[in-house]
Amino acid sequence: MTVSTTTKAATEKSVDHSIRKWFGVIWLLIEVNLIGGTIFGFPALFQILPQYGIYGSENDCSSSLINTTESDDGELSCQGYQTRHYQNALTLGIILFEIPSVIIGPMIDRFGCRFVKLIGIIFHIIGWLALALITSGRDSLLYVHTSFSSLASISVLLTAYTSSGYFSKSRAFVSALFAGACTSATMWYSIFQILIDAQKITLQQLSYIWMSFGVLMLVSSFVFLDWSFPLLNLPYQFNTTLEKKNISQDILTGKKQKLFNISLMQTISWLLNIIACIICMFVRKSMIIPALVINCIARATISGGSQAVVATFFPTEYIGTLTGVMWTSVGVIATVQYGLVQLTNDITGSWRGQLVVFKQKNKF
Repeated sequence: MTVSTTTKAATEKSVDHSIRKWFGVIWLLIEVNLIGGTIFGFPALFQILPQYGIYGSENDCSSSLINTTESDDGELSCQGYQTRHYQNALTLGIILFEIPSVIIGPMIDRFGCRFVKLIGIIFHIIGWLALALITSGRDSLLYVHTSFSSLASISVLLTAYTSSGYFSKSRAFVSALFAGACTSATMWYSIFQILIDAQKITLQQLSYIWMSFGVLMLVSSFVFLDWSFPLLNLPYQFNTTLEKKNISQDILTGKKQKLFNISLMQTISWLLNIIACIICMFVRKSMIIPALVINCIARATISGGSQAVVATFFPTEYIGTLTGVMWTSVGVIATVQYGLVQLTNDITGSWRGQLVVFKQKNKF
């Protein structure tokens, strides 16, 4: 009777943990969708920021007129000056979203997801508070916003990816879900633009709303994530069943399956990138939507597939580090991509830069 009761209690406890884990996945998916990867949609604000006079003062425009020889139109020169600053802020944000991953990843493995997430909350508050306070006289806060919000985004994303270690068979599926949520996060700045243009809400109000999402991050840090300190720990740890199972499997069969999975993922990514390059060669309005759709699918395949490989093929204790190395490698390639802009003399040649990036990714 005692043994039966103990077994029943253990089963109920396991079920409770399973429910908590999956509820945590849903919670983290919402977080990643709201916060992770938003920087890639930042160009949607390029038409909104001039309405607030960001880098649009008379002195700034005058200096831009002195340094330009391309146009005699003062208004056009001022717009070009503003756009350059917006582009620079975007570039800085993308770099800080990816390059620091090589540091954040090992920190997750050493101190735990909760520790890194708490630091990310601070970055998140600073970043969105900067956008809320930005005015014509405080233009440099735009760089503060893109920098700190990107650091917060990558902290949220990497901790979410690492949390897939709480699962065994579902680990790759969970990682793919987070990759999709990160891709869809790019839509929020576009939604900002629609709401602001419709005069439904202001940029400052939206910034304060997004800053308040730090509460979501704080809750998930203590309810669904853990750290290496012996304080307020979760009642469960990373699931290492997958590693133990792989040890008992036939080594040759395991290697063949892994190589097949990697080859399949790379082939699909390769085909999608080829299609994207071909579509970008046709400069027609009808090609805009197909190009965006193919690009999103290709990005989700690359990031989701690569993360699934990291999550399932390697020991759990290295997920954070390997994920960080992977994203930093992506960041280096993305940074080089900006140097490829010189390959594009006009829009009909824009596919050439994308082709070079595609070749570099396949080498990696």
